[in-house]
Amino acid sequence: MRSLDYVFASLRQIDVPAKQQKEMGANAIDLLSDVGITPKELGEEGVIGDLNYSFIDHSGQSRPDWELFLSLQAEDLHKMASHPSKRVVVIAGSNKERILRAALTGGLLNVLITDELTAQTLVTE
Repeated sequence: MRSLDYVFASLRQIDVPAKQQKEMGANAIDLLSDVGITPKELGEEGVIGDLNYSFIDHSGQSRPDWELFLSLQAEDLHKMASHPSKRVVVIAGSNKERILRAALTGGLLNVLITDELTAQTLVTE
């Protein structure tokens, strides 16, 4: 996976309202809930969401004990996004501003596709 040139990464924060979670479909947090780890517990540890199944905090950082899935982790995504010929692509809209801001702060992506309202929110805050 680390030799890829392009990654289209999913992104989800843990504090999304239940109605919107249903519209978005299952994700890493839901899988952990199936084994007894709750979003509340993750939040108490500092997790704000996941990017490509890699749990991150508000600064876009991860911890080894948060690496619970076989996927490119935050450190891998950061290295890839820093490479001039590689792309980490994220498509994100409203209700993902917090996790998106963390991913941008951590340098975990280098291509963002979003809507005007989300872009405006990120630029003005």
